[in-house]
Amino acid sequence: MAKLPAIAATSLLLVTSVLAQNSAVSCETLDDGIEKIKCTFVTQRKNIQREVTFQWHSESHPQDDRERSIALPANHGSVYDYRYLRGRAPGIWNVSVTLTDADGNEETVSHHFLLEGNKIINEKK
Repeated sequence: MAKLPAIAATSLLLVTSVLAQNSAVSCETLDDGIEKIKCTFVTQRKNIQREVTFQWHSESHPQDDRERSIALPANHGSVYDYRYLRGRAPGIWNVSVTLTDADGNEETVSHHFLLEGNKIINEKK
């Protein structure tokens, strides 16, 4: 009987891990006349509007950090945020994205990268 709670906890952890894998964030540099770092968040589409919060964090220059909330309209599965490359601190960056649904449930995914010059040269997973 004592094994049942352990199995339930393991099953819950497995389901939570699978649910968390439904969303992802990826980052790239763009040059469409103005160089930018663009991070795109992709998740499953739902028939409700949700809120997505991007948190940009530079390990070496926290004064360059930023947080921005964006509405993810109903039936949409992706949203992006960008930063102008000029003036961004070189070094390791972490972009965390939190998806909040109407019930207040949250899911967070992160992407780490090394910014050197005007390129993302090394992604850390």
